[in-house]
Amino acid sequence: KIYRTAAGYDLKVGEKVKSLGKIKEGLFSARYVTGVAHTVPRSDEDLLGGAISAALSKAESEGLESICIPAISSGVFGFPLTRCAEVHVESAVNFAKTAKTLKTITLMDFDKTAAAAFGDALGKITGAEVAK
Repeated sequence: KIYRTAAGYDLKVGEKVKSLGKIKEGLFSARYVTGVAHTVPRSDEDLLGGAISAALSKAESEGLESICIPAISSGVFGFPLTRCAEVHVESAVNFAKTAKTLKTITLMDFDKTAAAAFGDALGKITGAEVAK
C-alpha cells in the first residue's frame, strides 16, 4: 500500500519520512513522522499492544531517544478509550524496562478526553500522581 502524506509525498508502509518542519501548525516538531496504518478491532488488546510495541521497537532500532504515540484505534475504530489508554501505558511501561536509546515515551492525543485517559491510566497502573 502507498499512502499520501499531508505534505503530498507518497509513503510505502514501513517507510519513514524526515519531517520538513513543524507538524500541525507548530504544535510540535519531529525528525521523523510515521503512521500506524492499522485498525484494531474493538476487543483485540493483544493486537493493539503489539502495534504499540512495534512502534516502540522501531524507534529503538533507529536509535531515537523519544517517541510520541497517539491513542491508536480509540476514535472512529471504537476501541474502548479507557482500556485503550491502559494498553498504551502498559506497553510503554513494559518497553521502558529494557529500552536502551529510547528515553522518553510520550502518550498524547489532540482529543482532550483521550489525553486525560492516558493520565488516568498512568496513575492506575504505576501509582504516579498525575496533574489534571
